[in-house]
Amino acid sequence: MLTRLIAHQITKKAHATTASLRLRNKVLPTDSAVATDLFEQLRDSFQKKNPVAGAFLTTGDTQPRFQQILARYIEADTESAFIAFTTDAMNILHDEMVSQQAATGGYIVFAEYEADNTKFLFAALLGTTAKPNFDKDLNLIESPALDLDHLRHGARVRFDKVEENENGVVLFISQESSGASDYFVNFIGCEEITSPDEQGRGLYTALNVWATNNNFNDEQRGQLLQNAYTYWRDCRDNSRAMTLTAIANALNPQDSAALLQHLGIEANNLAGEFPPPSPSVMRKFVKFSFNKAGLKLEFDRNIWANKVTINLRTKTLTITNVPAELIKAIGEEL
Repeated sequence: MLTRLIAHQITKKAHATTASLRLRNKVLPTDSAVATDLFEQLRDSFQKKNPVAGAFLTTGDTQPRFQQILARYIEADTESAFIAFTTDAMNILHDEMVSQQAATGGYIVFAEYEADNTKFLFAALLGTTAKPNFDKDLNLIESPALDLDHLRHGARVRFDKVEENENGVVLFISQESSGASDYFVNFIGCEEITSPDEQGRGLYTALNVWATNNNFNDEQRGQLLQNAYTYWRDCRDNSRAMTLTAIANALNPQDSAALLQHLGIEANNLAGEFPPPSPSVMRKFVKFSFNKAGLKLEFDRNIWANKVTINLRTKTLTITNVPAELIKAIGEEL
């Protein structure tokens, strides 16, 4: 649910060493179709660009300026504090952009919203060629759909992780233009920090929720996880990062957008791009399987791993809490 929204503008030409700000002094209405459409377009485009996970980059005990002003706003949680926060943020962005001659200006949208009872801040920088939905006074207006190929910079910040600066507090995209360093990342004051194993465990949970929501039977669920495992192995073997876009295309090619939307929801806390997790994490995606010397054994690791014990000295294997049907079937054979 969109709760607060505002837009500002920064004007700067390439190779210029100066920039000017045009700041709005009141929030935009959030209950209109125009506001909702703008926010949802930006949110959807952000996820499709596979944002990376990060945290604020602290120096000693000093927090970056953006984190400091955001923390003050979170504590105040008023409309006037939101306006003041975004104004201060624009001044930080101004300082970063004037130091980069190749940087160019645009519109900056700040949106506060709630998802799964958690508050987030979304910030997006749109180039002037994106044909955004604003008039000369930065009011929202009806206009053709945004050219979201021009969404080169964006960040999503989770409010309840800001104070402790937990990994994944920030998800961001920042595509550098020619000759410009990553001023947007410097503006947010963040760095990429991704735990591949944490992402792998989150992916496993998210895919199981998807399977449940879509009434998958055991075979369909197993195939979904197997396909994810196959994609992971290909990425690992070729030293390539995993992306949610590619996962959605591989696992649900008939409607990849639906799966991507599910994987990208805030509750999953998945980065759009991350290195392949370790094999120990990914093993749970596939069943244990053994077929040798006339013996075939296969089981779901997540159900049976804690029910299987071995004794290397006596070369015995014990499985506990097995179904009565299995005991009966084996009993009839002995």
